[in-house]
Amino acid sequence: MTVVDYRSLTKVAPLKKALLASKRTAGRNNRGRITVRHRGGGVKRM
Repeated sequence: MTVVDYRSLTKVAPLKKALLASKRTAGRNNRGRITVRHRGGGVKRM
C-alpha cells in the first residue's frame, strides 16, 4: 500500500473530526426503526 505523508504537504495539523470514523446508523431513523434495506455486516463493510 502506498500512502502520501501528510506532513510533507502542509504544516497544519489535520482536523481531528475528520480522522475519526463517523457513527453509522445502519439505515435507522430517529425512532430507531430500519428504514433502508441491506445495511448489515458492519465489519465486512469497513
